Amino acid sequence: MEQPISNNKDINFRGYHVASFPSLKNELDEDNNLITPQEVRYETLSWIDREFNPDRFNPSEALNDGSSPSEIKIYIASPPKLVDEKPKFSNDNSSCSSSSPTITELSKTEELENQKTENQSYSNYGTFSNPIKNQNLNYEPLNNNFNNNKFNKKDSSNEYFIIDHDFNKTAYNSYQNSKEKLYSVVTDQETNIIDDSETTPLTASHNHSNSPYKSNGIVPFLQTWSIQCIKFLPAVLLGVLLNLLDSLSYGIIIFPKHESMPSTYVQSGISMFLVSTIVAQLVYASGLSKFKGGNGSMMIEVMPFLHIICQTIIEKIGADKPKEIIATVMVAYAISTILTGLVFYLLGTFKMGNIMSFFPRHILIGCIGGIGLFLVQTGIEIITGYSFELGFTYIKNIFTTPTLPIWLISITLAFGLSIVHTKIHHPLLVPTFFITLPVIFYLIVWIGGFNLDELREQGWLFNLISDDGHNDVPFYTFWTYFDFKATQWSVIPYTLSTIFALVFFGILHVPINVPALSVSVNTEVDINKELKIHGYTNFISGLIGSLQNYLVYSNSVLFIRSGGNSNIAGFMLALGTFALLVVGTSFIKYVPTIIIGGLIFHLGIDLMKEALVDTFKTVSPIEYLTIVLIVVCMDVWGFTQGIIVGIIVACIFFIITLSRRRIIRSVHSGPELPSTVYRLRNQRTFLNDAGIQIKVIRFQGFIFFGTFQQINDYINNMILKTDSYDIKYIIFDFKLVSGMDYSASEAFIKIKSNLKKRKIYLILCNVQPSSIDPLNRVGFLSNIDDDDNNEYFEYFNNYDSAIEWCENMLLETQYDASKRIYVLKTLEDGSTRLLLTRESVYNNSNNYSSSSSNNNINRMSAFTPSPSPITPLSACKSVVKTNINEFEQPLKLLIHTLLNENNEVDMNVFTELTRYFKCFEIKKDKILWDKTTPAFENQIYIVESGQALLYTVNENSNHVIKEKVTGTLVPYSVIGEVEFFSKLQHRTKLVAQGGSKLWSINYSNYESLCNSHPDIALKFIQLILQCSSGRMENVLKHDLIKSLY
Repeated sequence: MEQPISNNKDINFRGYHVASFPSLKNELDEDNNLITPQEVRYETLSWIDREFNPDRFNPSEALNDGSSPSEIKIYIASPPKLVDEKPKFSNDNSSCSSSSPTITELSKTEELENQKTENQSYSNYGTFSNPIKNQNLNYEPLNNNFNNNKFNKKDSSNEYFIIDHDFNKTAYNSYQNSKEKLYSVVTDQETNIIDDSETTPLTASHNHSNSPYKSNGIVPFLQTWSIQCIKFLPAVLLGVLLNLLDSLSYGIIIFPKHESMPSTYVQSGISMFLVSTIVAQLVYASGLSKFKGGNGSMMIEVMPFLHIICQTIIEKIGADKPKEIIATVMVAYAISTILTGLVFYLLGTFKMGNIMSFFPRHILIGCIGGIGLFLVQTGIEIITGYSFELGFTYIKNIFTTPTLPIWLISITLAFGLSIVHTKIHHPLLVPTFFITLPVIFYLIVWIGGFNLDELREQGWLFNLISDDGHNDVPFYTFWTYFDFKATQWSVIPYTLSTIFALVFFGILHVPINVPALSVSVNTEVDINKELKIHGYTNFISGLIGSLQNYLVYSNSVLFIRSGGNSNIAGFMLALGTFALLVVGTSFIKYVPTIIIGGLIFHLGIDLMKEALVDTFKTVSPIEYLTIVLIVVCMDVWGFTQGIIVGIIVACIFFIITLSRRRIIRSVHSGPELPSTVYRLRNQRTFLNDAGIQIKVIRFQGFIFFGTFQQINDYINNMILKTDSYDIKYIIFDFKLVSGMDYSASEAFIKIKSNLKKRKIYLILCNVQPSSIDPLNRVGFLSNIDDDDNNEYFEYFNNYDSAIEWCENMLLETQYDASKRIYVLKTLEDGSTRLLLTRESVYNNSNNYSSSSSNNNINRMSAFTPSPSPITPLSACKSVVKTNINEFEQPLKLLIHTLLNENNEVDMNVFTELTRYFKCFEIKKDKILWDKTTPAFENQIYIVESGQALLYTVNENSNHVIKEKVTGTLVPYSVIGEVEFFSKLQHRTKLVAQGGSKLWSINYSNYESLCNSHPDIALKFIQLILQCSSGRMENVLKHDLIKSLY
């Protein structure tokens, strides 16, 4: 029972005080096992507190008695002493060691040498343990809730129990001396010992020759086996009882109730059920299966298909030939079982155990509901003798028959049991219920003095008489039905469609039952191996003339949890079931009909409830409609037809549902997802404004005729009819498209033609191979080199190339590409300043005449916002236009890169900076930095010619390293300034391509610059940050691109 946390101020949760968090205390009061978001957040804040207040978590500060660290007492749990309950520690230190022999007292100041022997491990709680296997022995661990703190205060005591994780020599010697008192652990006791030869702290240096548990000779062996058999006996009796109930309820309906069937068909059906169950049980108990104690049984879900096979054979042969009918039926049954075994074996051999998981679950549920309705109708037929027919006559007959009270009581009992089962979920409820019914029935018969023969004539008891007039029918009677001479082989092909449906439906349950049982009994299994074992059991069962079988989930769980978790118990269950078979079916005449009817009605109602009631608010309306439709079709037309109708309807609804899924993942404009090229600031400013003419459409999923209309509607309604601005470029990104069909490929040709008429470029990128083939087949990509047909069409392998091409087109057609003009101003004090403007602006300035100087300055300011004030012309001694290209490197490079339009900088800044930059000429690709580059080697690079690529390097869960280009450095690009000024290690990789030329500044030169010219160093920082001001925004956008994939 969980103890509520008290209201004490020193409440401790995972080693942290939570007294100041009342909401957390309330959460802990409700459920100590529930980890709330508040607790997680508190732990996060606690670690922050640890970082800045480490002294609060120092164990020595927790000592309030003033003792020095050398006087701290350390108590180590001594594992060899087995105890029933934890010892009581008193407040008196002197009495602690004497009152508890499992505690060894040591002094912290003793110099001890750690010593660990082979095959020994010391756990965090002071006890020896094997990490491979759980240990149920109750050793004294002091306090198991140490967590991060290495001390824990017991109430108000001054004692602190500290676990010494370095198990020292003295403690180990003490442990060795005390462990000699132990004997070997009992073999059936679950311990941490793996085998007898293992050397562990519990068995090291121990002589097993004197152990009282050592067995020699046949007598102890038989005693052990006898004990084991007695131990498994309750589970075996329960398993035999379950097999008996199942054989009575389902064995009697293996053959339909028809005049052409032999009079012993009920007894033979029960025998066939038990034979199939025994075969399955023997195979599972042989050790082939991973499930120890798994229960095999006949596959009851195939009952409707067996009846359809019988009806087909009766219709083809004629009801007047009973011998030929039963012989042909037995052969058809055996063929269906052999085919089921072959399919199971092939599925396991070719590792196709998970293929059935692709079958729609709601179709299987619909089939289960159809089986439930069939069982209800069969139960009525067994009691009343009327077969189900659509019409009022059938309803009239079953409600006017003398057996009306019998089937009404049976179905009422089944409904009552289902209602009780919703309140009581114990697995023994159903067996107990049906065992109690015969006792109550015969008690009423005895009290009322009813005659059994009269009750049998009225239908309250089964009246089973063989053809020769004997009540006893041997268990091997069904084998006498086989007569290959009387078998009508020409009729077998008419049953093949039903046999295939039976096989298909039969194999659906095993891939569901096996994983479910694996989880319930905590056993790792290979689904493919279990399928092969099912193939063995069914193939053998078919060869001896019996029916399909499988591993039963519910019976197996009940059997194993009742103590039958052994192959020996499974073999004993097979023997018990065989004894039940040999005893015969003579006892059936004493079984009340309401029990058989109640069993059948119970399963039928339970299956219908699972299909029609439990799924009502669980599945979607379309799926629920499919389930109801399958149940109705199975009842009206047949099970095979019902499955086919269900699959067709599911496919139609799947197409409708899939067509409603959004095929357009996202829509963006050019500025939202720019290219990774490091462009100049004024070009980025222009592209941020003009980039709205680029529309990026990202698709996802499978594009087919049902979803393509979304694309067509968006192109027509959102793009072609937009009047606010003109769209010039449309990018279709197929990165997340898994494929497309022929209809979608044809529709893309139509879109391409419509865009060409409006002179809009269509650009495709990231087209996957699954989409390239359909587009090639319709000629969309095959004639891409034809300039006439592809005037407004481009195709790129990746998105970055596509958006870069569109940006270049905008720069080429709309960007003010007039010549950059550098104006050199000489001030009155003799200093020179450099101003950047455009030729179009400079030519309209009337050579900077004083009368128009203010207007020209305003015009220049309007072109690009100025980060710093521009010196008025009146304050200048001279203003001349200069040719920067005549300057030497790196002066020309620094001016082109760092000076922005409408920005004025002292010329001495650039001149002085040239002394601190050095040149790198890259002859072949070279890594300038990566994640392993130390921070003190950081540099700022400026590209003069060539290019460099910036990569992000990520390692996935499979330890596969992937690199992705996130930046392309072209001439006049700056990189590395963030890590340089912050002195952080790089998290990316920069590769300069061969033939490139770069200039850089390192920490040594930068420190010299700061010491010599601090004002220029400050201006350098400002210029660098101006160049990279918009780049961080692009980095975030690039991360967005990656998140979209």
